[in-house]
Amino acid sequence: MIEYYKIKTVVVGCNYVGKTSLIRRYVTHKFTGEYQATIGMDITVKEVDLNFGLITHHVTISLHDLAGQYRFESLHKNFLKGADAAIIVVAQDDPDSLYGKKDVHSEKVISIKDWVDRIDEANKPKFVPKILVVNKSDLETNLLKDDEIKDVCEKNKILGAYRTSAKTGENVNKVFQVVAGIPLVRENIEVPPENQA
Repeated sequence: MIEYYKIKTVVVGCNYVGKTSLIRRYVTHKFTGEYQATIGMDITVKEVDLNFGLITHHVTISLHDLAGQYRFESLHKNFLKGADAAIIVVAQDDPDSLYGKKDVHSEKVISIKDWVDRIDEANKPKFVPKILVVNKSDLETNLLKDDEIKDVCEKNKILGAYRTSAKTGENVNKVFQVVAGIPLVRENIEVPPENQA
């Protein structure tokens, strides 16, 4: 038995954290060390099968890679709208990417809370499940402790966090598989009327 689903996943975070590299590693299994800024948004589609025992769910994941620069803020709401899941990316060698990084083109600071608020605002009243990805785990420099990461997740209602490396592939498949499965599982769970808000 095969069920078919389409899932929109937005991938956000400030510049230079490796959002595009993560997507490229997941989709093509390749990595390039050359940095190329995303202009506006890129969309990549990946077909995956998620197996739950005897049931296979064929999922078309539409990955929306959003530019991190503040100058694209006016575009964010439209691009974030309709998201089924979100991946927020930071870099372990850049604490500002977690706590608030000044944009390269302005004095504005974009924090994790800003990304969470933008995702929620664009999709209300629907709740969009979010995962935090701490990228560049292949580097010796690690300026983000596990306790800090957990604290940020708890304060911003982020479901989980993973350390990844777009360079080595560490945890990359796992992150995207988990994110693809979250809205799928939620869609198949019937909430009893007495538990509905």
